Amino acid sequence: MGVIHTVMGHKPKIALLVEAPEVEGGIQAAAHRHARLMAADFDIIPVAFQKSRRERDWPGSTERITTLGQDAYLVTAADLSNDNRISGTSGIQNVRQDTRFRSWADHLIEIVRDNGIEMIHAFGAFHQRGLIAAYAAAKCGVPNILSLRGVDLETRLFDTMLAPLSQSIAAASSVVCVSDDSRRTVEGVFAPRGPVHVIRNHFDPSIFQDAEPDIPLLRGSSVPVIGCFGKFRRIMGLDVLLDAFEMICERRDAVLMLGGSIQKREVEYYNARLESCRALRNIIRLGSIPHAQMLGYLRRCSVAAFPSISDASPNKILEAMYAGVPVVSTTAGGIPELVEDGAEALLTRPRCAEALAGAIERLLDDRDLAARLTANAYRRVTTEHRIEDERTAWAAVYREGLSLRPALR
Repeated sequence: MGVIHTVMGHKPKIALLVEAPEVEGGIQAAAHRHARLMAADFDIIPVAFQKSRRERDWPGSTERITTLGQDAYLVTAADLSNDNRISGTSGIQNVRQDTRFRSWADHLIEIVRDNGIEMIHAFGAFHQRGLIAAYAAAKCGVPNILSLRGVDLETRLFDTMLAPLSQSIAAASSVVCVSDDSRRTVEGVFAPRGPVHVIRNHFDPSIFQDAEPDIPLLRGSSVPVIGCFGKFRRIMGLDVLLDAFEMICERRDAVLMLGGSIQKREVEYYNARLESCRALRNIIRLGSIPHAQMLGYLRRCSVAAFPSISDASPNKILEAMYAGVPVVSTTAGGIPELVEDGAEALLTRPRCAEALAGAIERLLDDRDLAARLTANAYRRVTTEHRIEDERTAWAAVYREGLSLRPALR
């Protein structure tokens, strides 16, 4: 990596397109980690986008902020909700979004040109970031990288965002996936012009605190705790877990500990679903947990359950592997690339509450099996998911992208 300094004489400037600072969840934590990871050899400049509710803001604006622990840009543009409220037609909705996305793109072009940015990296294809990156890169004559996080690929494959996703992938100088499963989807469904790389998520223990949290409802309790953590939404499989937990509670005493916020548009649904759960009195809802404290909460669990319906390379599983907690998950997406069924975890088919309940109870009953799985999982996460390996892989992708600059200009 030191070769970059010697040959180029400076740290290449890369615009990292990320979520707005107020957004919670794994995407923000992953972006923060990536920016820190690459800062030694590259000048990473985060650029976040947010909507304004003031119609007069439709031309957009740019301000300097601090996000991901460093100086960054925040680009704001109106969504023209007043126009939509007056008309109520889908056509106005589309025009409203087009105007906002175009304003974001125009301001990104100014940021790239004013700062001498040499490459654009869209961190996730959410909110058309990949298409905005491709458009700005074409205008400025710089390469662009699209890194797909998993959900942005699997869910948008079947909704109205398919067209911009297709264009983003086709226009990217290179695409980076977090699993071979995602790579096969990209190469088999889309037509990427550039190479497709796989860089799996890695684990950095230095960002976590060691202290075990005090959970008042669990003080002095010996009841087994089933933990599930993350941003709760339908593809995370919370419905399946709740069904499985009801089955478990019919046979034994147990606690389900849920840590994380609920996707905004699904809050009403999940609040009602939780209130109607037959085992509600055995459910602890922690709300959002500071990411630095996650290992402590995981270690309070007897089993960590991640019943994903769609996932790529979930950090939460890597964290549980490091924390020494037995994992039950599913065969969705790239999860079997992180843990092998029967070796480091127990995996069930997605959407099957009976199988999920059976796997959880198997680990609660067979502590020798649980100990063997956790030992294997810890060994694997500390040897195959080292943070320095991820840094090396990303540096190679960045160097490959930067080598395209003369051809693009």
